[in-house]
Amino acid sequence: MKKIRVCTGSDCKKHKKYEDIVTALKKRFGDVKGTGCLGVCKKGVTVCVGKKEIVVNKPSTAASRAEKHLNDN
Repeated sequence: MKKIRVCTGSDCKKHKKYEDIVTALKKRFGDVKGTGCLGVCKKGVTVCVGKKEIVVNKPSTAASRAEKHLNDN
């Protein structure tokens, strides 16, 4: 099972929807770990799904986009 991790960099934490996105991911996937990411959080919050990094801006789309990548190989 791929792990879902959310970037905990200061840029990401400044994002106004950061807490909401983390909460949405936790609701959907249970335990979500924090991680340092290579992604830059200027455009949104970086979420790592396995080895893939996606950038999300809305809590409503965070879980569905992460799930899509979970199912990819």
